Amino acid sequence: MFFSIIVPVYCTESFLRQCVRSVLDQSYTDFELILVDDGSTDGSSELCDACAAADPRIRVIHQTNQGASSARNAGIRLARGRYLLLADSDDYYPNKTMLAELANLITEKNADLLLFEIEAWDQRNNRFRLRYGPYKYAILDQFDHRATLEYLFSQQRLPAGVYSLCVKKSLLTENGISFIEGIRSEDYDWILSVLLSSKRIYATDHVYYVYREGRAGSVTQSIDLQHLHDLLEVAKRWSSAPGVADPVLRDCLRNYAAYLFTTALVVTGGFSPANRHQAVGLLRDYRSILQGAPSPGLRFVRLSVRILGILPTAWLLQRFYRLKLRKEYKKTAETGAPTP
Repeated sequence: MFFSIIVPVYCTESFLRQCVRSVLDQSYTDFELILVDDGSTDGSSELCDACAAADPRIRVIHQTNQGASSARNAGIRLARGRYLLLADSDDYYPNKTMLAELANLITEKNADLLLFEIEAWDQRNNRFRLRYGPYKYAILDQFDHRATLEYLFSQQRLPAGVYSLCVKKSLLTENGISFIEGIRSEDYDWILSVLLSSKRIYATDHVYYVYREGRAGSVTQSIDLQHLHDLLEVAKRWSSAPGVADPVLRDCLRNYAAYLFTTALVVTGGFSPANRHQAVGLLRDYRSILQGAPSPGLRFVRLSVRILGILPTAWLLQRFYRLKLRKEYKKTAETGAPTP
């Protein structure tokens, strides 16, 4: 079997059918779909079983609610495919030939990790936005691991989430890579582990995934102090570049950890007044992550924190982020977007 597609499911009954259908409609058929019901209480559990009864390519795991990390780990352990794709149950694949195209590209390039584009869809106003521009294939085609990683880090072309890559399962098992359970913001840690362990990384500019924004109850709509703490813990861990001897890659990791700290600043800028005081206290405890980054590109953030303070910087970055989103949505509207 070539692909295993793993989907954690928690109380997404209204969206799960679209997600499942986008997999079953693929022209390439050498795959299995693993639905991991993480203790749903809204009818998603029964829907998973109904889908499995209707199509033998679907397998279902039921577990008590333990979070997305546990659900993904359970699905990965059960997976029989050579390559793994991870999806969220409220998102979908927009291209029916995606698996066929991924299989061809993986075979052609002998890649153990393949990155692809995602498109964000804000269901509140039916707007789409693309996350990135074209990859630099002159670098990727060399399959120089260090050069590829330096490019991905320096150009901020790392995967936007675990749903924007396809990874060889043996790479995970041979390197002991799994999701840290019991924390939030776990994607960053897993993605960095996968990137550093991969030997042949490739990418495609094709959009193979649509990420749903603006859904009430989604992780991105319910970021809290625990998310912030876990994000900063992940950043702190990687700021020390564990197990990385190459000085260039060590600098890349320190810069990326500082980028995660900046993300935490953006999140704090959007917190309610009741939570901002505790959030600022957390950021103050972890501010050495930002100071240790060698990148000149982070100079503005460092200076702003030093001169204005954490909360004013967080407020400014939150406004810049919102402006950036508006520009991305406008750009996509000018070039057109698919119908969900």
